Order: sequence, then structure tokens, then C-alpha cells
Amino acid sequence: MRLRYKSGLQNVVGVYCNDEGKQRGGGLACLWDDSIEVKLVSKLTNHIDMEVLNQNEKKGGNLVVLSQAESFIEAIQSNSLLDLGFDGHPFTWSNGKSGDRNIQERLDRALANVEWKELFSMTTVHHLEMFKSDHSLILIDSQGEKRKRKRGDYHFKLEEICLLNKECYKVVEQSWRNSTETLKEKLGQCERRLDKWGEENFGNIPKMIREEQKELAHSNSIQQIEEVLRNTREVEAKLNELLKLEEIWWSQRSRANWLRHCDRSTKYFHQKAS
Repeated sequence: MRLRYKSGLQNVVGVYCNDEGKQRGGGLACLWDDSIEVKLVSKLTNHIDMEVLNQNEKKGGNLVVLSQAESFIEAIQSNSLLDLGFDGHPFTWSNGKSGDRNIQERLDRALANVEWKELFSMTTVHHLEMFKSDHSLILIDSQGEKRKRKRGDYHFKLEEICLLNKECYKVVEQSWRNSTETLKEKLGQCERRLDKWGEENFGNIPKMIREEQKELAHSNSIQQIEEVLRNTREVEAKLNELLKLEEIWWSQRSRANWLRHCDRSTKYFHQKAS
């Protein structure tokens, strides 16, 4: 009891020892806190047999028995690998079912040896939102912080994504008809209205994407009832449209007009436009 209080651990199982063990300490004890669940298989003199049931990395379904992952654990230990940790939603897989049938688990992780971790000491691991998959993407950032793009002087450009919206033509028509000024002044008036309209509808695409990703992450983190799953599908549809618009936006800046809009190569666009 005294050992339990001093260690701060809430649970303990102890047995007496014989022979050399008794001469050294007099007994054998196993202590653990409430963050894990264990099953006592048997205990005898000089012997405690316990099975650890770990539920920290799983939500729903049967308890995880660590002995079932013995080969995986041995592979990690034999290669001296360390778990790099993560931020974001704690589970990387979901069966996509609702209510009590929903199961989520951390099946994916980032591992590295000590040398790699020391070489890239600023590394962070992010669990991204589940999108069009039952697994989360894992982003490993060796710099540990977002890269910031420098913005130059602002010059108005008519975005290609604006032309996909019929309202764009109405803005041009109304600003042109309602102006009795010179040609140069009409062009300036049209530019200002298009700029304002484009900013209101498309200027915050990155922010809108982040908001939908945040909503998707929230939906993945709460109880997966039917209403939540329905909302998840709606958010995924919105996010998919926003990502298409973002791709077209970067495509225009890369001036790679030969690349079709249906090809998902945003990374290429970033490199080309930078």
C-alpha cells in the first residue's frame, strides 16, 4: 500500500517471493494506473501473470489485447524505433458505421530511430482529416512549422475560377451598363466590382478549406450516429468542390494550361507557381 501511494499508481498486485528473491526484496509487485485495463491471469509465489488490455488507441469494439500485437511490438523494439507521437484526432481508422457499431482505432503511426529523430529534432506529425477514405493521412513535417509565402504587390487578375460562375458575367454587365464614364473609368469600375465580388466568393478558398477540414475533424471525433455520418458526407462534398477550385487557382498561376483540371496535382502547381 505504501509503495502504491508513493508511486502515484492506483492499482497494485503483489506476491511473496522465496529463495533468492525473498532475500533481496521479500516480494514481487506489479503496479499500474487507471489509463490501462489489465486482466490478472494467475499469481503464485515468485510469479504474476497479467494480460494488458489497452483501449487508449481504440474506441468501440472489443478491447485490444497487446499479446495479439506481440510481433509488431517486437519489430519496433528489435529495430530500436520510437513513436514520433502526433497531434489531431487520436484515431487514424474508422469502420464508418454509426452508433454502437462504430469502431475507431489508431492503426497508422510514424516511427523513427534515435539517429533520425536527433537529425530532424523539429519534426511534428499531424493526423489529417479522413477524407474519401477510412484512413487518415499522416503528415510528417520535418521543419515543425508551416512555410510562409511572401506576398508581393497586389495586381488585379481575373481568376479562371470566377469564369466558372455565371454571376461573374452579370457583375461585368451591370458594372458596364451602370457607368456613363470614359472607357478607362468603366474598366476601372468593372475591375473594382469584379475584385470585390471575387474576394467575397473565392478570395477565402484556403480559409474555407480549413473551415470544412475543421468541421470534418469534428465530425470524425464525435459519436458516429447516422445524422453525423450524413453531415460528414455533406462536408466531404463541399470540401471536394473547394479543392477543385483550389486546383484551378494554382493551375492558372502555374501557367500550365495543358494540364487538365481533373488531374489532381496540386503539389506540382505549387512548385511551378513558386
